[in-house]
Amino acid sequence: MVGDHDAAELHASCRRDSGMIAGMSAQGAWSTPEGAASWEASAAQRQQAMAETTELLLSLAGVGPGSRVLEIGAGTGDVALLVARRVGPTGTVLATDASEAMLEVAARNAREARIANLSTRTARAEDLDLPPSSFDAAVSRNCLMFVNDLPHALRGVRSALRRGGRLAASVWGPPEQNPFHGVPIATVRRRGTIPTPPPEVVQAFSLSDGEKVAAVFRAAGFTGVEVRQARAGRAFASLDEALRTAREFPTFVALLGILAGKERDDAWDEIAREWGRFSAGARIEFPGQQLVVSGQNPG
Repeated sequence: MVGDHDAAELHASCRRDSGMIAGMSAQGAWSTPEGAASWEASAAQRQQAMAETTELLLSLAGVGPGSRVLEIGAGTGDVALLVARRVGPTGTVLATDASEAMLEVAARNAREARIANLSTRTARAEDLDLPPSSFDAAVSRNCLMFVNDLPHALRGVRSALRRGGRLAASVWGPPEQNPFHGVPIATVRRRGTIPTPPPEVVQAFSLSDGEKVAAVFRAAGFTGVEVRQARAGRAFASLDEALRTAREFPTFVALLGILAGKERDDAWDEIAREWGRFSAGARIEFPGQQLVVSGQNPG
């Protein structure tokens, strides 16, 4: 997962949303109970940062009372629980993710909230195998960048949508528009050490060219495809809090773990200096940008 996998929203949504997350491999950080717990612990901050993105997703997908909704890269249920409330008792939500551990948290949260119209299914985005025309809408927050075969996955989602049904998916904008993630990535990259395949936080930005994502949507048969931007900033009480959060988050741990000893310490010092540019008094406020791509199944 990442749904948004969702970049630290990893997505890892997938895996990820999702910085990063729901579409991660079975060996990914979010596939374990510990990883799921870490993702769940950051839910409140993530919901605040992703509020504009999430509302745009639901609006562009046409989610409303009575809708049958599919979510790809659901993670611990951030978006699925919102959707379940929006569609009401006459609607349904199927939350899918590659991580069983993440979905167990989502199912528990639904039970505790007395939400009965949400079900879960553990499956990669490429392997959903859903009945044709079984959903009115599909959403995915910060997951698509972790899907190995995106064209195949999108064709499967389109088949599962009724005629006229809509898919809306978010991905991260360019790293330079997202300094909370972009600065650490650039800091490590300057040291020439980004491996292949890249760490999940780096992969989370692999679809940051919205027009290229839109082209994949069109190739999968979606029509009326459009790309919109949404703000996804993050704020912390202090620089120290931002650094503490980053040092504890699995995706940043993996990224900086590429470096050893003094080189890693120097990198954190450089990140602190770069992040300091976003100070607003005692607080620190990072701008952020998400891209939301949507399209319709013509039938």
